[in-house]
Amino acid sequence: MYFDGTPTLLEVITRGGLTNGGVTKMPMVPEQCAIYRGDSQVLWVELKQLLDTGNALADMRLRRDDTVFIPNAQEWFISVLGQVAHPGAVPLTSASTLASVLAEAGGLTDKAGGNARLQLIDATTGKIQVITFKDVLNPAKSNEIRLRAGSILYVPESGFSRVGVALEKLSPLTNLATVTMLAVHP
Repeated sequence: MYFDGTPTLLEVITRGGLTNGGVTKMPMVPEQCAIYRGDSQVLWVELKQLLDTGNALADMRLRRDDTVFIPNAQEWFISVLGQVAHPGAVPLTSASTLASVLAEAGGLTDKAGGNARLQLIDATTGKIQVITFKDVLNPAKSNEIRLRAGSILYVPESGFSRVGVALEKLSPLTNLATVTMLAVHP
C-alpha cells in the first residue's frame, strides 16, 4: 500500500482494511504490531493499550520505507533481522528450530561472516543470548535453544566483513597508484 505523504500508524492500519476475523465489517484494533525499519530495527507497539489510555504514540508518524506487520492473535512468529537474505517475521511452529528459522529468512548473507555470532533477544525480558552459527548447525546444541513468540533474532555484520568493505573502498586508490607507478617506472 502506498501513500502520498508519510502516514501515521493509525492511517496505515485503517487503510489496511482490517476486519474482525472477516465476519463483520466492524474494524478491529490489533493488540500489537511491529514496525520494521530496514533490516536491523523492529519497534513493537502495544497499540490497543496505547489507544485505551489515550496515548498519542498510538498515532505516531511512520518513516519512509517502514513496514507495518500485524500478527494474527493465533499466529506465533519470531523477527529475524540483520545479515539475512529476507529480514522480517518468520512464523513459529512446534517443530521450529533456530536453523529452520534462519532457512525461512533466506539464510545468512556473506556479510555475516563464516562463524556468525547470532543474538537471540527475548522481547519480554530484553535478555540477549549469543549463539555461534556452529552451535546452530550442531543438532545437540541447537535443540537446547528455546524459541519464543515475539523474540528477535539478530545477525550482526562480522568485523571481517567491515574490513573487507574498507579494503574495497581503498582498491580504486591502490589501482590508481599501481598504474601511476608503472607509468613513471616502465
